[in-house]
Amino acid sequence: MFSSLSVIIPCHKEHEVIASSILAIHEFVRARFERHEIIVITDGSPDGTRQEVERVKEAYPTIPLKHIAFPRNRGKGAAVRSGFLAAQYEFVLMIDADLTISIIELENFMPVMKRADMAIASRLAPGTVFEEPTPFHRTLTARVFHILQIVFLGNFEFSDTQCGFKLFQRERTKPLFQALTVERFAFDAELLFLVR
Repeated sequence: MFSSLSVIIPCHKEHEVIASSILAIHEFVRARFERHEIIVITDGSPDGTRQEVERVKEAYPTIPLKHIAFPRNRGKGAAVRSGFLAAQYEFVLMIDADLTISIIELENFMPVMKRADMAIASRLAPGTVFEEPTPFHRTLTARVFHILQIVFLGNFEFSDTQCGFKLFQRERTKPLFQALTVERFAFDAELLFLVR
């Protein structure tokens, strides 16, 4: 068993899935870590996501759930940065609210963290399986953005910078999050540029 984990979930318009995702993450993580916390950042969600998180918090008081609510939409980069800087444990996992990449993939990531400061998933890796199929337009957008960020930032060694499943060793990577300036979707590319 590893010692401690903070899970950050940035979300916008996720009221239909956020409760089941929080419960699934909690069940998986609590069996593997001595201490954990789940930090949900609702990014100005107009659809009741914020209220749903508060409902889960009240209904399940034993879940170590923190909620950061932005009154207006600031972007995924701002949400992830805010969640990371609020995290208190040794490892920090960023995961998308819809669990496109399942929380069970964490099993494959933790051994890597014995020799790395960061591990990122890729939706483009051969044999990749998703909880939910990725819509074609999102796959196409991800591929186009991948080419652009290689051209402009030189992030050629990362096959999928935008994947919403990344694991960090908190103390070693905290300066990168403190330096982030991009608040919207391209924050991943900036983060990996800073890593390089």
